[in-house]
Amino acid sequence: MVLSQEPSLEEFAYGFIIDTDGSAAIYKVALPEKIYRTVTRDDLGDIRVFNNSGRHVPHAIRRQETRQTEESIRVKLPFFPLHGDLDSESIRIGEDGTIQQIKPEGNGFVTESANIASYLIDLSKLDKTVDELEIDLVGKEGGYIKRAHLESSNDLQKWQTVTANAVLSDLDYGDHTLTKNIIELPNRKFQYLRFTWWDQGHGLQIKSVKALLKTINTQKEHHRGIVEGVQSKKDDKIYEFNTGGVFPIEQVDIILPEDNTLIEGTLKSRDNPEAEWRTHYSGVFYSLNMRGSKVDSGGTSVKRTTDRYWQLETKTDGGIGPEPPKLEFAWLSNDLYFLARGQGPFTLAYGNAAAEAPGRPIDALMRVLSDNQQASLIEAATLGEAVTLKGEEALVPRRVIPSERILLWAVLVIGVIVIIVMVVRLFRQMNTPG
Repeated sequence: MVLSQEPSLEEFAYGFIIDTDGSAAIYKVALPEKIYRTVTRDDLGDIRVFNNSGRHVPHAIRRQETRQTEESIRVKLPFFPLHGDLDSESIRIGEDGTIQQIKPEGNGFVTESANIASYLIDLSKLDKTVDELEIDLVGKEGGYIKRAHLESSNDLQKWQTVTANAVLSDLDYGDHTLTKNIIELPNRKFQYLRFTWWDQGHGLQIKSVKALLKTINTQKEHHRGIVEGVQSKKDDKIYEFNTGGVFPIEQVDIILPEDNTLIEGTLKSRDNPEAEWRTHYSGVFYSLNMRGSKVDSGGTSVKRTTDRYWQLETKTDGGIGPEPPKLEFAWLSNDLYFLARGQGPFTLAYGNAAAEAPGRPIDALMRVLSDNQQASLIEAATLGEAVTLKGEEALVPRRVIPSERILLWAVLVIGVIVIIVMVVRLFRQMNTPG
């Protein structure tokens, strides 16, 4: 078997100079968006690293490590309805900071039918930051979408806004129930929270408040892209999207062009125009705006894929409207590791339609290295100056005719020539007078 020759630096379309400090055996660098938009292979097989002598050095491309949630628990929180302004003198606080009692002002008292405007939520017992509040409401049927103002305080006297527009909803659409009862909180410790309806509760009351506590280690930040859909010429209920690259996508969201739109649909993808579609999600997409309060279906997590072509097939009569929807996708960049063999500076080259995926001996090395060894051997590098190598010409696939096919055609042509020569000689002999 004849091994294919490794391409040289000048055979790639573009590159980046890699800035290193020269102290490590292995370096890593995050791949930028431009590479995902340029490479010709969805496995990133047309990427190479070269040293200053123009020699290829071993590299590996690995998914950035993300540490997922290790624990997620719900803790029921004490809460107190408020009538009128909050008077700190009417509140009895325990030695541990928890609220023991709130004395009603005058003859005021809480009844089941009271139209309560505000609530005081006690988080003082929690020793962790709260990621989300889960608010369960009762007292109103037929659906609602309501806005609330959330404030925080450590002394029940000075208050600061946490979120000015928290949206809670419970709506029915056909056989679907659209419920949003979660309020996300910033990553900091709270002692007390004050929940206030924007325009009164109108019969709604808080039944329970739960704190969602998550233990999350450092997680890499996702990049995001948005592309507009194109209505299919074959079916006006189908919209197609092209992300423009081989991004490692982990989450997608359909952005509907108009408020108060709700559709049922199926989201699919494929890696090339001739491949079969693969279904990722089938359900409801919506964007509702009632009296300035907006709620939407949010993003959908998908199994990591580099598919560039996406399709939304709607099933709702009436469709989306005159404007097409948009696809928002979230992706996490890969890290490239390379052995610092030879002298720098090193060049990260990418984009070569003729390149084949290289072997990855560095992968085997990194699998056997312990965490401590990796920490001592691997250093971060940065991408410096962008350089043009062969340019766009390297991205055009070359039609290579195999040597076996050339030989076959040569044999056939020679055979035809021999036959023609024999026919001509025979014809001359038959026409020569005896």
